[in-house]
Amino acid sequence: MTVKVKLKLIPESIPLVEAQNELGPSAKELCTLVDEFETLSAKADKWKKDQKADMDRLSEVKKILGVEADEGCKPEDEGLNLFGTNIELQFGQKANSTEITDLALAKKLLGNETFLKIASIGIGDLKAYLTPEELAQCTKTERTGNRSMKVVKRSKPKK
Repeated sequence: MTVKVKLKLIPESIPLVEAQNELGPSAKELCTLVDEFETLSAKADKWKKDQKADMDRLSEVKKILGVEADEGCKPEDEGLNLFGTNIELQFGQKANSTEITDLALAKKLLGNETFLKIASIGIGDLKAYLTPEELAQCTKTERTGNRSMKVVKRSKPKK
């Protein structure tokens, strides 16, 4: 269900019921969604706590089985099966990993223009070598991410 509403800020001093009547039915729908969010968040938090021990153990068991598979199957290009009472775990061959060992040679082979088109430098790397002023000259910052959300208990409306 998607509810599109034109948001109006409700001052804390205005009782919620009065504000809902003033803003119309779309505000009531929005209020209902906020209340539903509160209920679902509480359930999700409880579920996360209840499941944390199981998820931690699952992660630990997966890691142990992975180590066993690596030790039990030395040729990295072969798979391995481990058998339980009810299931069989099939491990495939190890994935390939390729890394650039000579960046200067890659740049020479590609040519400067092509290299600059495909080269990727992380912002963290730039921050490590450039001053804030230099960084501002070659980057742009925009607000494109999600907004943070914080749940705050409202005070009881005054009557």
